[in-house]
Amino acid sequence: MASTTSTEQSGLFKHLLPEIRKATQVEVRVVAVGTGQALDLARRGDADIVFVHDQAAEEAFKRRHICRLDPEPELLARARAKFGVQVYETMWGPNEFTVTGTLADWDVVDRLGEIRVPTLVTSGRHDECTPTLVEPLQRGISGSEWVLFEESAHMPYLEEPERYLQVVGGFLDRVERVRPAGGGGPREMELDVGES
Repeated sequence: MASTTSTEQSGLFKHLLPEIRKATQVEVRVVAVGTGQALDLARRGDADIVFVHDQAAEEAFKRRHICRLDPEPELLARARAKFGVQVYETMWGPNEFTVTGTLADWDVVDRLGEIRVPTLVTSGRHDECTPTLVEPLQRGISGSEWVLFEESAHMPYLEEPERYLQVVGGFLDRVERVRPAGGGGPREMELDVGES
C-alpha cells in the first residue's frame, strides 16, 4: 500500500490493517511517501492500494458537514486561529476522520442515564455527527429534548442563529418555569467522566 506520510501518522492504519489481515489473511505493507510519489508507485504497478490525503475533498466535506456558510464567518476563522491543536490532537488524534487519541476507547453512553438535569441536544441535518449518532445520546438522557436544525451542519448557532436562539431561549424558559419554589437551582448532577 502506498500512502501519504500524514495518513500513516494519523494512526488510521493501526486500526485498519488488522481488519484487512483478519478479513483477507493478507499482510499489507505500507510505504509512506508524498502524495505524488504514492500515485507514481501505483502508476508503475509498485503498489496495489493507494491511500492518499485529498485536501480538496476534505475541504469540500467540511463545507458540507461542518459549516455550510459561504463565505465562512469571520468569527469561525478567528476561532480556528486560536484552535488548541495540541489538546485536540492529544484527545482526538491528528486526523478528523479517525479517533486515535486518548478518546479512542472512551465511551460513557451506558452512563447517560445518570444525567438528571434538563438537557437540550442540538444537531444539524447535514452534520458530520449524523442523526443516527445523535439519537442514542438523546434517548439515553431521560427527558431530554432534541432539536434537529434542517438547514445546518455542525454549527447551527452560526448557520441558523435566529432559530437557534429561539430554541435555546425557549428551552431555558421552560426549565426556569419548573424550578422549585424558593429559588433552588436544578438538581445537581454528579457524573465522574474519568478513565473508562
